[in-house]
Amino acid sequence: MSGPQTSAAGLRTRTGRTRALLLALFAAHALWIGVRLPGKTVARRLEQVDAWQQLGAARFLLDNEHMHGGAQLEWVREHTPTDAVVLWTGLRHGAIELVQSVLAPRLLVHESACPPGAVAWRGRPLATRMRADGTAEVVVVDALAVDRIALRARAPR
Repeated sequence: MSGPQTSAAGLRTRTGRTRALLLALFAAHALWIGVRLPGKTVARRLEQVDAWQQLGAARFLLDNEHMHGGAQLEWVREHTPTDAVVLWTGLRHGAIELVQSVLAPRLLVHESACPPGAVAWRGRPLATRMRADGTAEVVVVDALAVDRIALRARAPR
């Protein structure tokens, strides 16, 4: 019936040592990560954050050496209501994949889903711009290529 007996004080001492050991291991791990993380990586990421804040999402994502069309999407953001439907056409991959996140909360709908001559889609107004003669024309985001976005007017009826 005799066996090792542990007092409550002894148990607390071992638990305290375990916690101290775990804390020391965690601190060593965090220090190791800090040492291994190159300063260039952090600096580059901070530069990207600054560029995002200065340029805005559209220009940061789509006006660079790889993609083009950020200025056109900024125009849509500035000149269309947030409940508008923006029609699009063209390639289904590439630059168009970034458009919805840039234009949100506007809805991006393929041009083929909206009949010609319509001014709304399911109760939401289509994005339009004014012509020189004062009439409105529906704007379509055209994914011309994998790396290029452009705006064009929708052909009337």
